[in-house]
Amino acid sequence: MKLGIDIEEVDRFVEMRKTALKKIFTARELDYINVQGHAFETMAGMYCAKEAFYKALGTGIRTLRNLLDLEVLHDELGAPYYYFQPRLALELAGEYTNFQLSISHTMFNAVAVCIMF
Repeated sequence: MKLGIDIEEVDRFVEMRKTALKKIFTARELDYINVQGHAFETMAGMYCAKEAFYKALGTGIRTLRNLLDLEVLHDELGAPYYYFQPRLALELAGEYTNFQLSISHTMFNAVAVCIMF
């Protein structure tokens, strides 16, 4: 079992340019963010989820990682979960089969925890 956690300040995402956002979030993620009443908090939380995943993996986010290979999606009740693009899924194949994700935020901070087992 592995654990990753990340916390970010929401203000970091307020000034972010759209070009930068497209390097971090997929079109599906941006669609979800855009319909949320608290878009910047949601954005920060979803970024934390990606960072927590890579910390649990033991690599952290490095320039060699493509953040678009990992999506943070939400089920019909709003619970977040990971979706892996084929390239990342192949990299993880056989190593980890279960992933738990929890995201929380306030007006000022967002936090996410990832558990792999």
